[in-house]
Amino acid sequence: HLMWKKIEEMVRKNTGGNYPAPEAIVDVVKYGSAHPNPDDKLRNERETFAKLAATTESEALIGIFDGMNRLKKHPYGSPA
Repeated sequence: HLMWKKIEEMVRKNTGGNYPAPEAIVDVVKYGSAHPNPDDKLRNERETFAKLAATTESEALIGIFDGMNRLKKHPYGSPA
């Protein structure tokens, strides 16, 4: 389908293929639009999320997020 092809091209262009989650989101939405059973949709979404949560990219992004939050809360003192 042309719409999905264009969406996938945009995602690859914007992520440089470096992040698996945006492509997986498109796949989950495609699956959901093709499968009317809500239980099937939720199972697919749950399984996809679990796979993504276990990637090295996920671990790295969580580490960056945690580090940024720690920096925001660090009392560096008043400027000179």
